[in-house]
Amino acid sequence: MGANAVSVLAQARWRFWGRVCGDQALACHAAAIAPAWIWFLVEEQLAERADENPPRGSLTLLGGTLSIVGTWLVAAGFRKVGPGALVNADVFSDSPHQWQTDGVYGYVADPIYLGYGLNLAGRALRRRSPQVLVVAAWLSTLLFAVEVPVERWAHRRPRRTSATPEGD
Repeated sequence: MGANAVSVLAQARWRFWGRVCGDQALACHAAAIAPAWIWFLVEEQLAERADENPPRGSLTLLGGTLSIVGTWLVAAGFRKVGPGALVNADVFSDSPHQWQTDGVYGYVADPIYLGYGLNLAGRALRRRSPQVLVVAAWLSTLLFAVEVPVERWAHRRPRRTSATPEGD
């Protein structure tokens, strides 16, 4: 997530990926952020498999419900904005950004990020893991305190993604 925020900021502010990779700027950005996402997903799967006898009870039910709602929010968000949102493809586009205000976005400003946080919080409750709950809170805080402001700032910038900066 930090890698994505830095990469999006560098592209929006200095057209970094456009300068370094030219027409392949989006592919370079995706390659730069992929290791962090892969690490996160692998760690989550390993932790899930390590829990052979998950506890039962009301926290498990609440955790399962949060995970289902979180997964639905992520899926509904991606269905509305498309898979390019996974790598912030719109920051690399010359066309103006279209803010989503209908569908799930009519109710929640950032359903994908909210869904990530709810899904992870649900896993924490299902596992009865305070550590995972802290990670869920930390991730959600970073997403909404860092990632969202960087993306919103990047979308307000003029749409010029070429390698040559303005005035050169």
